[in-house]
Amino acid sequence: MNRTGKPETLQSSVGLYFTDQPPTNTCFKMELVSLAIDLPPGVSNTVISDSFQLPSDVKVLAVLPHAHFLAREIRGWASLPDGTVRWLLWIRHWDFKWQGDYRYSDPVPLPAGSVLHMEWTYDNSEHNPSNPNHPPRRVGYGPQSSDEMAELWFQLLPARTGDLALLEEAHQRHLWSVVLAQCQQLLERNPNDARAHDQMGKYLLSQNQKLRATGEFRQAIVLNPDLDDPHLQLGMVLRFQGRLLEAKSELETALRLNPANARAYGHLGFIAADRGDAVEAERCFRKTLELDPGDSLVADALKELRQIIQQKR
Repeated sequence: MNRTGKPETLQSSVGLYFTDQPPTNTCFKMELVSLAIDLPPGVSNTVISDSFQLPSDVKVLAVLPHAHFLAREIRGWASLPDGTVRWLLWIRHWDFKWQGDYRYSDPVPLPAGSVLHMEWTYDNSEHNPSNPNHPPRRVGYGPQSSDEMAELWFQLLPARTGDLALLEEAHQRHLWSVVLAQCQQLLERNPNDARAHDQMGKYLLSQNQKLRATGEFRQAIVLNPDLDDPHLQLGMVLRFQGRLLEAKSELETALRLNPANARAYGHLGFIAADRGDAVEAERCFRKTLELDPGDSLVADALKELRQIIQQKR
């Protein structure tokens, strides 16, 4: 909501509709996004784009664009395999204060092989009345309003239920390519960026390049020993390699740096269980769920561990 400068009365309501019938359709939410945003000061027409090829037939039900104060124009469209272009969204004068989602009165069908596109144009000059910086400064990606973002979310309805997994897999591959582009940009700008090395390591892990990933995590630790995540990631890799003592050391370091690191507790619990220390495993699993109640993997492991303990009594 936007401020009016005076007290306002707000009355909200929520409608809940119940049914005994199971759902017949499952939607898929996906995004086009760029994390490699670099808006030089004084430049009024920097273009940020992204695209994704649909692996299956879908219907587009809704779109939701997102950017901050420097965005000027926002466009989204689909290129169909026959060369047809279907416009999905075009905002010529973006206003951060009035962003929202848009639902089509008639779903837009798109066949497999169609390519979804987004193209955001940014104005980081003095001529942009929404620019919060005077004089303009260089702005990159970030979640704060003083940073910038470029996202176009889609609500898609797969034509066939079995296509949902296909969409999820293809979209996850796409998101990793987005992460790679951001890492490359950050490391080109600053080769000593510890967080970028850590993120690059996670990308390499997603590609099953464990040796290179380990090198990136170790480099991140050298550059910034106070970051907990590289120790967590390195501990996970070592654990899956069976190097439990080394893994335990890295995970304990991660917890020393960040006592709220739930995943570190979880992996320490699995290491303790593998070493036959049920008491320590239970303690770590309980701590994990205290910090992250939604960790179903650890919740199942704790349940199984307690059953084993009960059987031994």
